[in-house]
Amino acid sequence: MCIHTPQGGRPTPDTEHGLTTHGACKTLNTEPKTHSAAVESDALDIQATTSQEEVRLWPIIKQTLIAMLVLFILVGLAAYFFKDPLTNAATWLIEKFGLWGLVAVVPLSDVLSLPVPPEVALFIAMATQQPVALTITLLSIASVLCGSISFKLGPLLTKIDFIGARIEKWRVRGEALFRHWGVWTVAIGAISPVPYAMTCWFAGIYNMRYSRFFLATLFRIPRFIAYYYLFQLGWISAPV
Repeated sequence: MCIHTPQGGRPTPDTEHGLTTHGACKTLNTEPKTHSAAVESDALDIQATTSQEEVRLWPIIKQTLIAMLVLFILVGLAAYFFKDPLTNAATWLIEKFGLWGLVAVVPLSDVLSLPVPPEVALFIAMATQQPVALTITLLSIASVLCGSISFKLGPLLTKIDFIGARIEKWRVRGEALFRHWGVWTVAIGAISPVPYAMTCWFAGIYNMRYSRFFLATLFRIPRFIAYYYLFQLGWISAPV
């Protein structure tokens, strides 16, 4: 990765978002910083990018609403055509692994950024009529904790070739998002299709203040609540 500094080599503060932006490029030190350095920099040692990509909130909101609509339709179709076999499969999984087995799905997405979203576990719990409050609580706690793990691992993951390559591929958009929205980027990742694990990795790499980061990850909770009831609505709305 690279970090940009202006001609004089001094960072330019962006007090509105709590970031520090830079001009010309030099190598980014991804080693974890000390706590005192984190406090001094107030959240981030942010990279600027030569790209002038504009990051707007409305397209992300639109993507989120479209994703929710598509999921609602897919759940309705699944309930209409495959309700019994899906219920049987979900029941078998619950009997075999229990709710804790569903919790184990969360790190696949929220730490490793694999294409296995925690909504899979949420759907299985909904289809087998697991206790709503317990399901949402367990999955939310797991997701928030996984976000913190990703935050701590971010600087180390850049040293793993295949993950470092993914981080570098997302770097331009990640820098633009963090420069424009600051800590809200993590909240955006928590509730939208923007990769949650990736935003947590970047928050750790940029040495965001942990207290602010943690509060932003709590936006996972309303996401799980919304998706649970979205799945339930699609599941029970399908004609029998």
